[in-house]
Amino acid sequence: MRNSRHPYTWKLINDLNSPIHDLCNCNDNIYINVNVTRMMKMLTNFLEMTPKDGVDKSEEYIQIFIHSSVPAALVKLYVSLSVTKKQPAHECIHQFVDSGKTLFVNPVTVYRLFAPILFEFCKILRGAVGVDDALYIFCRSSLAAMMEWYVHNVKYVLRLHDVFPFVHEMTTRLSCALELSVQSTEFIELSKSNVHEFIKFMHLVKSAIRHQEAFDILVSFPSLMQGGAGNERLEIEGVHRGFLDLLEKLELCLKKLESQLGLINKERGEPIVSCWSQYLLILKKLESISKLYKGLEEMFWEKMRQRRVELCFLIVRLSKKSIDYQWIIEHKEVTHFKIRQRFALKMLREGRHKNEEFYEMLICRSRFFEESFEYIGHASPRSLRGQLFMQFENEEATGPGEDISFEDIRDADPYLYSGCKKILEMDTKMVDGDILGLTFVCEDERIGIQESCGVCPNGKNTIVNTHFDRGFADIITDRRLQKSLFRILDHEDLNMMLHGSKIVVSVEDWKEHTNYNGYKKMILKYPGPGRFLNSFKVIIPTTFSKFSFLLLQIVGSMSAEQRNVLLFFWTSIKSLPIEGFGGLDSKL
Repeated sequence: MRNSRHPYTWKLINDLNSPIHDLCNCNDNIYINVNVTRMMKMLTNFLEMTPKDGVDKSEEYIQIFIHSSVPAALVKLYVSLSVTKKQPAHECIHQFVDSGKTLFVNPVTVYRLFAPILFEFCKILRGAVGVDDALYIFCRSSLAAMMEWYVHNVKYVLRLHDVFPFVHEMTTRLSCALELSVQSTEFIELSKSNVHEFIKFMHLVKSAIRHQEAFDILVSFPSLMQGGAGNERLEIEGVHRGFLDLLEKLELCLKKLESQLGLINKERGEPIVSCWSQYLLILKKLESISKLYKGLEEMFWEKMRQRRVELCFLIVRLSKKSIDYQWIIEHKEVTHFKIRQRFALKMLREGRHKNEEFYEMLICRSRFFEESFEYIGHASPRSLRGQLFMQFENEEATGPGEDISFEDIRDADPYLYSGCKKILEMDTKMVDGDILGLTFVCEDERIGIQESCGVCPNGKNTIVNTHFDRGFADIITDRRLQKSLFRILDHEDLNMMLHGSKIVVSVEDWKEHTNYNGYKKMILKYPGPGRFLNSFKVIIPTTFSKFSFLLLQIVGSMSAEQRNVLLFFWTSIKSLPIEGFGGLDSKL
């Protein structure tokens, strides 16, 4: 390889070893500065020399760098006891990684080229300086940031056994932090970088396990014990052990939260603890991993059902948009109706404009710009704060009911939108070269099983390229927005929201939500069982206290059907909202 292909690259790499070797054996500060400048320039030249238009050619250059002694030599210089030698090595590695991200703009290309290099540095640094070293943490974090662009089954790219040490490291750190939080009187915040790196590395783990040919659908331990996963059996078992460990620690943290819910609810001004949202982030990733192992998903949701009160508390306190924590809300067994109603109504409110006033424009399509400017020019500033409703002359199908476009998914599913957007912005030559490895399929989950279904005729055999990529985005858009609302609500929930509550009308609730003008509160006592007196607070007029007291007694003695008749006579509604009298627009 050295003699036949890329001779200039091999010469540059060999020349690069020279200043590194000189620095290791030099104590002259002036000579050290000269060598550092020379070394950084040669590293930059190597990156500039690497082809930008063909990934396969670029990978050959990267492999030359990895198989040379340069990474090991730089780390040897970094572990030097002399600060004047250690700092230049730190700067060279740091600048090399940052320059690679800048020169190769496409994130998929950056991953395919630099993930192996960062892995090589991490592997050498872990053995030389340990996992708490600053440069090792920088390389590991940079590697984790690339994991969302993981491409399965591509030459030279990382495999499960490569990444598992990082997953084990993050799992151990998070497990220890969660255990400290359980033992402490207060909630201890988790390291944000550890949480994010755990999530990123798990992206590769999930994809790698899913593509194991030894398992038809889900990982089963009988098949695993028989050597079905080949050399990665230990890693797949390790991921399972890490899952159980983190889930157990998170259960204990949620149980601790349960014991403090009464105090938290009393002190309304108490700030939200930042680690609460981190618990949900980790749980979300564990939920996705549970779908890979047979029986693990059922166990996960059974444990979440036991922690239903804490989960509902967290998603109410932490959610800002209707799409937040939708992965929890879709599971009816771990939520209750009021939670699902809350998020469904929030989704509907977000879909409506804040100002309901319309400024209507009837425009001839051939004079679109001219007439639009005329309408807007004559409109008052106040009317332009509302919605603009535009209709074309002699045309139908304007306003609600039109087809959904790709841009409409920006808020409904930001992660999906971001992914499709990046595909659309990629270089056309790279897309046509099948670098994405995508076809027109969408993964659905049915009865705990991941299934791939085509989103168009013969979708599984149709490759996504520049001829189809925009259509792919539009197909996904149409599927997602149509299902988003009813993934939260089932038909029973919708019936309760539309038809109201069928429970018996509460007299106490009725009294609490009734306006009394010229009345004051009094404590009335009446004989109870035995020699005890029962007392309750009631709002009555001072001059007609006996009449009001008797009226409340009469309502309290009515049957459920009679109360509904009185409610209909008083309010003209047959059923109360699910919140009771508090759900009405105003007090009675």
